[in-house]
Amino acid sequence: MTPIANTLNPLSPTKQLDLIFILSLGYIVFLTRSLFLQNYGETMINYDSYTYFYTAVSSVQNHNFSLSPFILFLAGLYNLAGLYNLAGLYNLSGSYSSSDLTDVIQFVRYASIISSIHLIVFFYLIARKMFKHVISFMGTLLASFTTLFVIYSVNLHNDVFALSFGFTALYFSIMPRRILRVVLSGICIVIAGLTRPDTYVIFIVPFVIGLSYYIKQKINKNFYLLAGILLIVLIIIPFIALQSYYLTVTRFNPIEKITLFLTYDNIKLVWEKSVQVTQDDTVDKLFLSGIVIGMSFLVYNIMRRRQLLRQLNYKFSQPYIVAIYLILVFFLNILNLTTYHIPYSIVNDTIVMSNKITLRYLIGSQILLVYGFTYALSLLTKPSYYYLRDKPMETKEK
Repeated sequence: MTPIANTLNPLSPTKQLDLIFILSLGYIVFLTRSLFLQNYGETMINYDSYTYFYTAVSSVQNHNFSLSPFILFLAGLYNLAGLYNLAGLYNLSGSYSSSDLTDVIQFVRYASIISSIHLIVFFYLIARKMFKHVISFMGTLLASFTTLFVIYSVNLHNDVFALSFGFTALYFSIMPRRILRVVLSGICIVIAGLTRPDTYVIFIVPFVIGLSYYIKQKINKNFYLLAGILLIVLIIIPFIALQSYYLTVTRFNPIEKITLFLTYDNIKLVWEKSVQVTQDDTVDKLFLSGIVIGMSFLVYNIMRRRQLLRQLNYKFSQPYIVAIYLILVFFLNILNLTTYHIPYSIVNDTIVMSNKITLRYLIGSQILLVYGFTYALSLLTKPSYYYLRDKPMETKEK
C-alpha cells in the first residue's frame, strides 16, 4: 500500500477520491468483461468483427498503413501478442498459422477491453462536472453494466472504440481555458471520425461550442459569430465535398436522408430500443421512469431561467452547460440512428422501412440516457423542496 499512498499524497482529497473511484471502475469493467468473455463470449457475434481483425493482421503482415485508427489499434494489439509470443506460436516471419489465430484473437479481445475502460473513465469525469463523487460513481457503474455495452466490449467492433474518443472529445470541449484541452479535443474528434464518420457528426457540435468558447476568451469576439463560422468550416464544407460519396453509398444526400427517414415511426423505434438497457422489462421500466423524472426536473429548472435566456450576457453554471452538451449529443445521436441506421428497401419506387435496427448502434444512446437516470438519482440526495425554491445560479459574464 505504500507506493499507492505515496502517489495519492500530492493530490487533494477530492482528486484522491476521484482516482480511487476511477481505479475501482477500471477494475470492475475489466473483471466483468473478462468473466463475460470466459463464460458467454467464445464466438464473436458479428462477421464484421472478424473482418476488422483479419484486416489488421493483413496490414501488419503486408506492412500496409490504414487510415482507420481502429484497425491501427487492432494491429498494435496483434503485434503485442507477438511480443508475448503466445507459447511460441509467433513465427519469425511475423505471422501465425491459421490454427493458431484462435489464441491470438482471444488475446486481442481481452486487450481490447481497454477501450471500454477508456470510455467509462471519461463517462465518470463528465459526470463529475455535474454530480458529486458517489452519485457519479453509481451512474457510471450503471452505464458499465448496460447489456449492449458489455456484449460489444469483447467483440472486435469499432463502436466502443469510436465512442470512447467521442466522449473524450466531449470532456475536453467543456468550457476549455487552455489550448492543450482544445488540441486534445480536436485530436479525439478526428480519431472518432476516422473510425466512424457518424461519431464525428454526433460530437462535432460540442467541439465547435468549446472551440468557440476558447477563442472568445482569447480575442473577445462574438461567440455566436465564431460558432457559426466554425460550423460552416467543420460541417458544411465536408458535407459539400462528400456529395458523391453519399449518392454512391446511401443513394441520398444527408438532407434527403433526413427529410425521408426522420419519421415518427422511426423515432419511436429508436427510442423504444434505446430504453431497453437490460433483458428485464421491470428494470427497463424503472430506468425509463428515472429518466422521465430527471428530465422533468431539468426542464423545470431550465424553464425558470427562460427570462435569463433572452439576455445573452448571462450564462448557466458548468453543470447546466454539461447537461446541454449531453442533450445536444443525444439528439444528434437519435437523428443519426433514425436517418442512417434503419435498413430499408425500395419497392416500386417506394421506400419500405424494415422496422428494425442493428443493436450495436444503440450503445451510445443507452449510455447517454444513463446521465438522465443519474440526474434523477442525484435528486434523492437533496430534499425535494430545495429544487422548488432554489434560485438560479447564473453568473454574469464580464
